[in-house]
Amino acid sequence: MRVLVTGGCGFIGSHLVERLVELGCEVLVVDIARRHVIEGVEYYNIDIRNMRDLEEVFKHGVDGVFHLAALIDVEDSIRRPCLYHEVNVSGTLNLLELVRKYDVGKFIFMSSAAVYGNPKYLPIDENHPLCPLSPYGASKVACESYIHAYFNAYGVNSIIFRLFNAYGPRQTSAYAGVISIFIRRALRGEPLIVFGDGNQTRDFIYVGDVVEALVKGLFSNVRFGIYNLGTGRATSVNDLAKLVLEVVGRKVPIVHDNPRPGDIRYSYACIDKIRGELNWEPRVSLREGLVKTVEWFKTNLD
Repeated sequence: MRVLVTGGCGFIGSHLVERLVELGCEVLVVDIARRHVIEGVEYYNIDIRNMRDLEEVFKHGVDGVFHLAALIDVEDSIRRPCLYHEVNVSGTLNLLELVRKYDVGKFIFMSSAAVYGNPKYLPIDENHPLCPLSPYGASKVACESYIHAYFNAYGVNSIIFRLFNAYGPRQTSAYAGVISIFIRRALRGEPLIVFGDGNQTRDFIYVGDVVEALVKGLFSNVRFGIYNLGTGRATSVNDLAKLVLEVVGRKVPIVHDNPRPGDIRYSYACIDKIRGELNWEPRVSLREGLVKTVEWFKTNLD
């Protein structure tokens, strides 16, 4: 199987590429960066806004597309909403057009729990209203709408994964989740900064579990589906900070700062749908995932 991964040099994308190679797929990567390069993979330094260059990749035949390339910084999206629309929405539309034109078998899109905004109920299921709080979240909603429309209008088989809080090795400052920030600070002997009272909760999912869900989507018979991608478990930021210090083996202060405006208070996923339809379960506990992540950061802190 010949598979294209956009954003395949990034945090999640590089892990996905490794797994696809293990499974015997011929993998093509489109990315504007060139890091985490894996032997035997074709890399194309292409901006997804560039339709002409993208089409050259599709001309050689593609059986499936994983679309992970995106701008992902919520605060940056508030400063530069037009750029987020151009890259995230127009870039996705370019790929959908090529998937349609070249009759690609499956299009898999990485969306985000940011599409939900402030939860109206917990756990959040896939029928929860979409009410994004940022242009980043809005761009993901727009992409999802286009993907659904391309399925309805052209029969483009697609799966949308709404990712909650992913973490793991290779999580750089570009994916500055609270776990990577806490680990870096703990390893450097710096205090962990918790915004607000720390009782806010998140659903933290290990990158290896994310990749297995994506692969399940590729090989499934689902023609169109939307799935939450989390663990279904809520962890408070206070408990997370204590667990990180335990795993790192350092004693540094946990300092509380002012709450950040617009922060969601409580969030965790309902994963009944992905369990039932894709036969997927998260397998890595938070402690086990943190141990693996800390080991990576110990040798890659800079």
